[in-house]
Amino acid sequence: MMTETKAEPPMRVGIVPVTPLQQNCSLIWCTRTMKGALVDPGGDLDQLKAAAYFHRQVAWLQDHFPEAEIRHVPGLVKVVDRKEI
Repeated sequence: MMTETKAEPPMRVGIVPVTPLQQNCSLIWCTRTMKGALVDPGGDLDQLKAAAYFHRQVAWLQDHFPEAEIRHVPGLVKVVDRKEI
């Protein structure tokens, strides 16, 4: 029996709504180097940095725990702002 392996795509893209009109900005990155670019940002820089940070964390979790599933566990994580990190 042959097992299939999931090939990691060379590039990934995330869509981030920006501006009060919720226009789309694309966050594109290389899955090997994790270098990326924001396409048509036009919005709040802090919001875009937060989106890039979120996508990096998701990619790390998916790489290290490929068989994991997301579940809501109340009280597991303390919500903090950037100053507390």
